[in-house]
This record gives sequence, structure tokens and C-alpha cells, in this order.
Amino acid sequence: MGGEIRVQSKKGEGSIFSFCLPLKPLEDTQTTHIENENAKEEIFFNANVLIVEDNKTNQMLLKIMLEELGIKTQIAHNGSEAVEMVQENSYDLILMDENMPVMNGMEATKKIRQLNIATPIIAVTANALKGDREKFLQAGMDDYLSKPIDDQIFLSVLRKFLEPV
Repeated sequence: MGGEIRVQSKKGEGSIFSFCLPLKPLEDTQTTHIENENAKEEIFFNANVLIVEDNKTNQMLLKIMLEELGIKTQIAHNGSEAVEMVQENSYDLILMDENMPVMNGMEATKKIRQLNIATPIIAVTANALKGDREKFLQAGMDDYLSKPIDDQIFLSVLRKFLEPV
């Protein structure tokens, strides 16, 4: 993109990282929603979703993506928290990371299923090797999303399990 990355560092004091990208400003018409015959329909859901994710950035991203669709969210920081939360609250869907401290996503899913909780659980993970999807489904998950999350695939999976309003 023709930019620069800079670093200034002093031992024992810290570091400053910066970058510069020579981007052209967008025209006002490009920053607003364009309404025409090709515009996508706006979809909203009246749902409550549990995000099970230890990474703060991923938590924030999923929360924003869901809330833009009208979905209420709660966050569990690991599988153990998720098991506790599903016993205390009702959710329409659970987005479950696999690699987490304390209890991973597959263990948490198995424990949730042992409690006879049938809430759909979607694996949301960077594990995208051949056979991973099947492994998650065998653990009791209902579907699978690989990171980074594709908006259209994400919406398609949500529509499978949640009813738009």
C-alpha cells in the first residue's frame, strides 16, 4: 500500500510503534449507505447470544457484528464460564471458540450437552484444517465458522439458527 512502519524504542522505557498509509479520502457519497436496486436487505434478529471467547479483540468483533444485527450478547471468557452461564441463563445461540484456557470449546460443548441443553452451538475457531469441522460436529456443536469470519458466511449461519424479524 506504499506506507511506512516506524518504531522508536528505549531500553527500560518502552516502545512507540506508528504507521503511515498514503490513502485518498473517501467522497461523502462513499461513506453513506448507497440505496439502489442492488443494496442488500437489512436483517435484524431478536435473539440473545452467548459469545465464548478468551481473546478481547475477538470478543469485541463478535459483539459488534451481532449487535449491528440487533442481537443481545453476553460474554464468557472460557468454557467453564460458559457451562455456568448456560445453567443460569437462556440463550438462542452460543458462539464457541475452541482454544481457550481453563476449559476448551469441545469440552464445554460436551458438558453443555450432558446437561441436556439443546441451544445451538457454533464453533468459531482458527482451526480450519481438513477434518476439524467433523471433529467439532462430533463433539456436539451444530455448525462451524472459521476465523477470520466472512460476513456473508456468518450471516448465513445465523439465519440457519435464528429467525430474522
